[in-house]
Amino acid sequence: MLCIWEAQFGDFFNGAQIIIDTFIASAESKWLTQSGLVMLLPHGFDGAGPEHSSCRMERFLQICDSREDQIPVDGENVNMRVVNPTTAAQYFHLLRRQTITPYRKPLIVVAPKILLRHPQAASTLAELAPGTSFQPVIDDKSKTAEKVIFVSGKHWIAVNKAREERGLVDKVAIVRVEQLCPFPVSELSAVMKKYPNAKKFVWSQEEPRNAGAWSFMRPRFENALGVRLQFAGRPELAWTATAIGEHHQAENQKVIDDTFRD
Repeated sequence: MLCIWEAQFGDFFNGAQIIIDTFIASAESKWLTQSGLVMLLPHGFDGAGPEHSSCRMERFLQICDSREDQIPVDGENVNMRVVNPTTAAQYFHLLRRQTITPYRKPLIVVAPKILLRHPQAASTLAELAPGTSFQPVIDDKSKTAEKVIFVSGKHWIAVNKAREERGLVDKVAIVRVEQLCPFPVSELSAVMKKYPNAKKFVWSQEEPRNAGAWSFMRPRFENALGVRLQFAGRPELAWTATAIGEHHQAENQKVIDDTFRD
């Protein structure tokens, strides 16, 4: 059975934090009880204010029992999966995988509403055909890049648009990390080998520095891949997002500028 719980906004799960900690994150390790619950948590810094922007993916990553200091090449047996898919095919394969695996793990899906209708999130039928599957990492086509930008989720659309506007398609590669936990070390290792000329590596995100995937990704890139990432995103905040439109747009622009800064 495929059981899905969807929040109208991602942060609406806040009132269930105790339930998540007790019955979703730790049920398998405490009581040997598996759960295949799928949580769809709309997330995206789209100017909707502090109550309608963040699904607090950092909280879910924090309660994953993933090791940041010892990461085997073939992945980890973690307590739950956290993903941030960017296409319809990726979402389809996630749900399909959730039902056909012979075991159960909770699946936390960071699910921006903007991707429901964005043309760049559309997929062809061929991408859902037999022989296709979920891709933990989506690589770029640029193989001559001197700089690699790692992103997750819908933020890649804004970063890609800025790259095209600045005429940097050949010099900058954008790699989408679709699966955050378990950390896709094998896939990222293969990607890194394709960019021998790259000298600069950036993790770019919409979220503040003390939120999002940054604190989870940084030590794993360093320990598993030997890559020191530079951060591009909003500065540390005591709230999730500003409610003032002008400030929101200025923050967005600064994130993009920091991402492409030499």
